[in-house]
Amino acid sequence: MTLDLDKNTQIYSRDLGHGDAPALLLHCSQGHSGMFRVIASKLSEQFHMVAPDWPGHGKSADWAPDVAYHSQATDIAAGLLEEGSLVIGHSFGATVALRMALEHPGKVKALVLIEPVLFAAARGTPNYDDGLKGQMKLAKILEEDPALAARLFNKAWGGAKWDSFSAEAQALMAQQMRFVVGTGQSLWEDEHNILAPGRLETLTCPVHFIRGAETDGIIECIHAYLASRLPNAAETIVPEAGHMVVLSHPQAVVDVAQEAWSAAQNRNND
Repeated sequence: MTLDLDKNTQIYSRDLGHGDAPALLLHCSQGHSGMFRVIASKLSEQFHMVAPDWPGHGKSADWAPDVAYHSQATDIAAGLLEEGSLVIGHSFGATVALRMALEHPGKVKALVLIEPVLFAAARGTPNYDDGLKGQMKLAKILEEDPALAARLFNKAWGGAKWDSFSAEAQALMAQQMRFVVGTGQSLWEDEHNILAPGRLETLTCPVHFIRGAETDGIIECIHAYLASRLPNAAETIVPEAGHMVVLSHPQAVVDVAQEAWSAAQNRNND
C-alpha cells in the first residue's frame, strides 16, 4: 500500500495480519517495516497491522524538503492510525509513537515503546552529557566520511556487524546518516515539546516500555524519566538483548504487546 505525504513524497506501508484489532508498527532509523515481519506473524490472528517505511527508508520516497523529519514521520503515522489502536514503536519510531499518542490520545488504546531514543528525557545525567558529545562528534565525522559515521552509529545501536551488510546496504546507511544527525533537535533538545510540563501526565492509556539488558545506559535513564511522569507505565527488561530487540527477541515484544493490549481491554471493562 502506498500513500502520498505531499506531491513529492510517496510512502510505502505493509498490511500485516488478519485480526480484528487495529495496530500500527513504527520502525527505527536505518530500518524498514519488514523488521516487524516475525512479530506481526505472531500477532496476525489478533491484529490487523499497518507498518510504514519512513521516507528515505525501505520502499518509500525521500523526505520532503524543509519539514522537520520528526514532524513528517508523526504526520505519516497519524494518517495511518485507526481508532482504538495498539501502537508499537522502536527507537526513533517509539518517539514518534509517543508524540502521536499525545497529539491523538483518544485513538491510541495501548502503547508499546521499545527503547525510545528521546534523549532529552535523560538531560541532567552523565549519560546525556556523554551521548550529546558523541552525537556532535558523529555530525563532524559525517561531514568528511559518511561511511565511517554509519559504521560507528551501527556499532553503537545496530544489531549486526558492519561487515555482514552488503556494499549496497552500507551505502544506503551512509546516505541515511543525514537523517540520524538531522533529528538532533527533535531527540536531544525536545524541539516538539513532548516533555513539556504536564503533557506526559495527560496520557492515560497503558504504556509498556521494553529495553534490552545490554543496551546503552542512556535508555535506562530515558525509561525511568518517562515512566515517572506517565500515569500508567510498566517496563520489561529483556535479558541478553541490545537495542535491536525487535529482531533478536521478537517473542519478548509479542508478549509485552499482548500484555499491554490486555491491560487496555481490562481498563475499558472496568
